[in-house]
Amino acid sequence: MLSDRFYMRDPGADKNTNAVGWLVASIIAAFVVELIFLTWFGAGASTLRSLEMSVPNLQHGRVWTVFTYGFIHWNSSQNLLHVAAVVFGVLIFGQKLLPVLGSARLIAVYAASLATGALAWAASNWGHPGAELFGGMAGVYGLLAVYACLFPDQDSRFTFFFFPVNIKPRHLLIGLGLVEFLAFVFYERYGAEKPFAYAPSAHLGGIAAGLLYYRLFHAAAGPAFAPPPEERPAPSRQREVFSTPVKEASLPPATPRDELRAELDRILDKINSQGLSALTSAEKRVLDQAKNHLSRR
Repeated sequence: MLSDRFYMRDPGADKNTNAVGWLVASIIAAFVVELIFLTWFGAGASTLRSLEMSVPNLQHGRVWTVFTYGFIHWNSSQNLLHVAAVVFGVLIFGQKLLPVLGSARLIAVYAASLATGALAWAASNWGHPGAELFGGMAGVYGLLAVYACLFPDQDSRFTFFFFPVNIKPRHLLIGLGLVEFLAFVFYERYGAEKPFAYAPSAHLGGIAAGLLYYRLFHAAAGPAFAPPPEERPAPSRQREVFSTPVKEASLPPATPRDELRAELDRILDKINSQGLSALTSAEKRVLDQAKNHLSRR
């Protein structure tokens, strides 16, 4: 797998526990506890009020609510679909990002997306002290943004509530971002009545956090994380693994290390544009040789 390569993996990913499993378990556990105490026994409302995101909570110094609101779902029995969507998003994008980011960074991205979404929502709703924010969709949007930046044109096939979906992450992020922006203008700026509990400003904040993380930590990391360039012709089967034709006699002769890096760049570009399955056996051997060669620096 691509995530098994040393240059695509967080150094601590191998020894970290599965952050996706812990995150999903926490969301489900919070949902069950809330369902039991609030819906069945009619207790715990005041505790949930102190954990949800609201302007009064921020004004009273309850800064922890920028994170805890992501685990709160009022009237849990009626918000089962929303809980399922959050869990589904964490599973889909979290499992794809975990080998690249590692557990610590994955949790950090999710938490930062929740916090940024909460602050964006608070800024948009500061004049509405009765407004409330709960649910973890801002965190899911943050994970989606990072995934779309790392693998913009990788074919993604999954089943969303029994409907097959096949879409490139780049297009999914652009489409959802546009929908959320229009909803933000329509519902939160112009005050149109919402058909259900909906917070587009929080979702946009989550996207912004994901994009900022990618910009700070991955944008300059090399061709493996860059948008794919124009398609290059596949190398000839008779071509030497590290041979690089020189088009101009004035160019200095390339060293084996330069040839290795050039070939590695081409292969990573191919993975970005076509996927790992498009690699030939020779190209896979180049990746293995690159791991051994570059790790001796």
